[in-house]
Amino acid sequence: MADNTITHERLPLFFNPGSGSSQESLRAIEDDTRIQMEPTRPEVMKQAIENAVENGHKRIAVSGGDGTIALAAAQIAGQKIELGVIPSGTLNHFAKRLGIPTDTKEALNTVLSGKARPVDVGYVNDKLFINTSSVGAYPTFVRSRNRLENRMHYLTASVIAGIRRLLKFQKIRVNIL
Repeated sequence: MADNTITHERLPLFFNPGSGSSQESLRAIEDDTRIQMEPTRPEVMKQAIENAVENGHKRIAVSGGDGTIALAAAQIAGQKIELGVIPSGTLNHFAKRLGIPTDTKEALNTVLSGKARPVDVGYVNDKLFINTSSVGAYPTFVRSRNRLENRMHYLTASVIAGIRRLLKFQKIRVNIL
């Protein structure tokens, strides 16, 4: 974040209104007058962020998990705009790696008054990633676990999905250039 605290205009905070965890965490800050809550479905978030940049915002915030944060980061990579993160995903790997508080109010205060720092990004098949990129077994594991979670606890679903992936394990070839 920049050295200055946003005081002259409300900071746009984009979040997925369909995400239960995001909605729940944002209740703690929904009345904060320093931000403008922007419920934005993932399929239109790209355009909403582009609009914020075109309207002169030098900083935006996003609430979500690693996927939502990566989506926002892809829109502003290489531009002079800062991305504040309010973690509200399941695991919040990116936020934890950067030491961003997982408490919503603390994260918002960091977004509004913290100092920006650059982060490394990478690309796989022209798609930006910020902390991990997966090919092969992991995306299949996640899809399987998500389906199982409708019927059982997260940990149980994870174990069963993991065993299923191991039983169906196939070698893949990855070239790193």
